[in-house]
Amino acid sequence: YFYPVVINEIAWAGTGTSTKARNDEWMELYNKSDYPVNLSGWLIVEGKDSTTTVVALQGQIDAHDYYLIERTDDKTISDIIADLAKSFGGSGLSNSGESLRLVDKQNQIIDIVDCSGGWLAGSAAPDYRSMERVNPYLAFDVLGNWQSNSSSTRNGSNIDGQPINGTPRAQNSAFNLEFFYLYPAEDTTATSTKLKWTPSYINNFKEYKIVRSFDAGFNAASTTIVAATTTTNFFDESLESETTYYYKLSACDLSDYCVSSNIASTTTSEFPFSWAEPQIISEFSTSTTVYMPDIILVSDGTPAIIWGSSTSTETRYVKFSKKSSDDTWSESINISQDLGGYEMQVLGKDNRLEVLHSAWGNKEGGGIYFDVFSVRSENGVWQPPQNISQEGTNNSWAAGTIDSAMTTHIVWQGLSQSSSSPFYSKAIFYRAVDSSGLFLGMPEEIPGSINGFSPNIIVDSQNKLYVFWSGCTPPYCDEIFYSINNLDGSGWSEGQMIFDGKFESTISGRPQILLDENNQFLLAWQQRSYEIAVTKFDGLASTTEKTIFSKANKQASTPSLIVNNFKKPYVFWSHGSDTGGGIYFSWQKQNGQWQEIKTALEKSQPIMWARAVIDLNNIAHLVWGNDHLEIYYTYGKIE
Repeated sequence: YFYPVVINEIAWAGTGTSTKARNDEWMELYNKSDYPVNLSGWLIVEGKDSTTTVVALQGQIDAHDYYLIERTDDKTISDIIADLAKSFGGSGLSNSGESLRLVDKQNQIIDIVDCSGGWLAGSAAPDYRSMERVNPYLAFDVLGNWQSNSSSTRNGSNIDGQPINGTPRAQNSAFNLEFFYLYPAEDTTATSTKLKWTPSYINNFKEYKIVRSFDAGFNAASTTIVAATTTTNFFDESLESETTYYYKLSACDLSDYCVSSNIASTTTSEFPFSWAEPQIISEFSTSTTVYMPDIILVSDGTPAIIWGSSTSTETRYVKFSKKSSDDTWSESINISQDLGGYEMQVLGKDNRLEVLHSAWGNKEGGGIYFDVFSVRSENGVWQPPQNISQEGTNNSWAAGTIDSAMTTHIVWQGLSQSSSSPFYSKAIFYRAVDSSGLFLGMPEEIPGSINGFSPNIIVDSQNKLYVFWSGCTPPYCDEIFYSINNLDGSGWSEGQMIFDGKFESTISGRPQILLDENNQFLLAWQQRSYEIAVTKFDGLASTTEKTIFSKANKQASTPSLIVNNFKKPYVFWSHGSDTGGGIYFSWQKQNGQWQEIKTALEKSQPIMWARAVIDLNNIAHLVWGNDHLEIYYTYGKIE
């Protein structure tokens, strides 16, 4: 913005309390260029249609000099000679505001001061302060570029000999070339906004730093520098929906001396979630029952589903189906027959898949027992199932993880070998399988896991193993424990309790685990029958206050805890009842808060066992069961 002359100061209320002084309005122009400007034929006009001339200018204004215009006569400012003194057209400058335009002799608009809604600064009685431009180099539409005279820096006297609160023909008290202005944010969506600002005229300019916060006071914990640029605009695409953001800019010089802009805020809209029409993966059959599906992304990024199935003739299967490029699903194949799947989990890394499941059978002498099996696929070729547990000892709830050496680490719930108490009969067991499928040692009972159930396991970036499980102090099952294995030969640490429901929060189902980039754990689990709980664990036996998700009179099922490609944690779960159910989700926002519950789908039939994965395109893939008889799938773009 460099038209040479600007309207620099306006004494719209006059200069004092006497009748004459109140009508002694004056204006000042400033020539910010390096050359004189001939003002002959120039006008100051009022009104947005520019039909009324306030004053016709004459003479010239020298380079970097001022031009003082006094209303009626040259006594308005009694001790300073005006460049122009004459009557103002219209009714003068209204105290309620004016829209003024400076136009040249070709009727080209040189400057605008639009105060039609009220003056931006200055005051009437008792101070009669002028309205001063802060930085004459900024565009006319910068509202923050006007301030009232400070009353301490001033120049000249009124007709009554009293000092005026203004600076006619002198530098404004508010003058500041370092001032620049951040405009209100534009085109804000659910995840983005556009910023633009006036240039800074700081000496030896280097860059603008764009500072963003969740807090209007820019508290350090909620504030970050999101970018640095030399342009005067920025498109921020890293926002979250339904969140208020505050921005300010720092204009910095080569020595890293910085000046700040004003603050602008914006609130993002709701994210436009959209879910595909559900597809049926396993159809209804009166002779078939399905169990606990799980879903994974295979090496090419497409989803695959496994589930258990049994027939009325007690033939049992573990089934596998993969999504095709045409959005259909391959015909399911049986990857484990007569060792049917229950409590399913599928693992994957590179070109290898590993399916863990419980299988049941008749123990010698009668009764039912469970064993834990692993079915491995290398490059699409499925291997025969391996029993990883001790046969016939009621093993179930297997979970696993694959480390960087492609070793699979598996945990499950079995009968304790170290307890004879009927009240403390369960424990958590561990076994490893190398990359070729060979067992590494015998099943190992984890110390301190007596009466533990529903374990889960995760490996961190240092190949350190963490096992989490639910625990009971009869008759209540309201605790979560963990144990660590550094894989240095020292074995598993003694189990430690990290969450105690204090007889109020019955744990049901497997705790879900997510390890973030700061090596902090997120845990999610089903508690009571109607709630999903989420908490953060620092790995040192300290947890944050839990967040609860619930739906009135609808029973929750074990959640999925996953992260998208922006490292944003999501939790998906199902809530259901005899009259219907749905799949719901939330995510942890950048400010640490969890988003209010969103709905992926709701149906009139019961929904259970919802599982989810998120691909690299931020598509969430969901699978769930329907009253033990059908398996469904859908997908949708997430934030």
